[in-house]
Amino acid sequence: MATVVSERYALSLYEVAKAEGLAADMCEALGEVSEIFSAYPDYLKVLTTPSISLEDKRQTLRAVFENQVHLYLLNFLLLLTEKRRIGLIHEMAVAYRDFYYLEAGMCAVTAITAVALTDEQMKKLYKEEYLKEKWYVYISGIFKKVKEGITGINDREDVVVYTWDMCQVFKGETDQERKLLFSAYVIAHYMGCNGWLNTKTSKSIANWFEMANVACTGSDRFLLLGEMKKKGLIETTKKCDNLNIRVNMLSEYFGETPVFRITELENLGNLLIATYKDGYKQCKCGRLIKINSNRQTMCRFCASKTV
Repeated sequence: MATVVSERYALSLYEVAKAEGLAADMCEALGEVSEIFSAYPDYLKVLTTPSISLEDKRQTLRAVFENQVHLYLLNFLLLLTEKRRIGLIHEMAVAYRDFYYLEAGMCAVTAITAVALTDEQMKKLYKEEYLKEKWYVYISGIFKKVKEGITGINDREDVVVYTWDMCQVFKGETDQERKLLFSAYVIAHYMGCNGWLNTKTSKSIANWFEMANVACTGSDRFLLLGEMKKKGLIETTKKCDNLNIRVNMLSEYFGETPVFRITELENLGNLLIATYKDGYKQCKCGRLIKINSNRQTMCRFCASKTV
């Protein structure tokens, strides 16, 4: 089932495609893109890895999809990557299909046969351009170059935050400081670079603040980081040409007790507050909820969707 975020993005694409008379073609193309990412999960991992620059991700997307899909769809994929939502592409493909089928009066069916269909039968059942492993050689070649040319691909399925890390997090005096520190330790464990976050540009700093659910202006970000550095909560590089941030980490975590196992690098600040602060929960969409009653399980936005 698609999440609220996935449905929102899918609906936006659907409305644009419908206005241009491309709703059916876009449904088919988005489904094929989803299948490609399913067939090549490492390629999707490249696009969701924080340590890989946004420009590198854009270049790999263009290398695979430019002149292969409609410009609207390519721009959609670029936007998802920029907003760190590309990991939801499979949900969005399903949500788009549901929007399209609903308005077109169609429904999905499953063909059940006693034996596997041949390629020729598949062509007749689906479409004449059906290929057994579409773009296999093409994408494999591109991905090989991408993986060789970009460092920082991390094969972990989750990121563990330990008791010692949490002690450092709660040295922060405000919710903002604690949310930033918690997110920093998640990133640092993910990166495996001795505590460095590789936030070398103002855009990377902004992405870190977004991940931590800390909203403030660009100038306020650097004032806050300056205060955290003054308190000894973070370190910064001595070089003057980048903005890299470092948190203090143990050289060896053997014997430390795991506290969190993080599988999604988003809404980390809300996760921290919902876990440790009385009167708060985290909605399934990632938003923070201030609890008014024991029956409250979702935010107002998600609740409005269920009416």
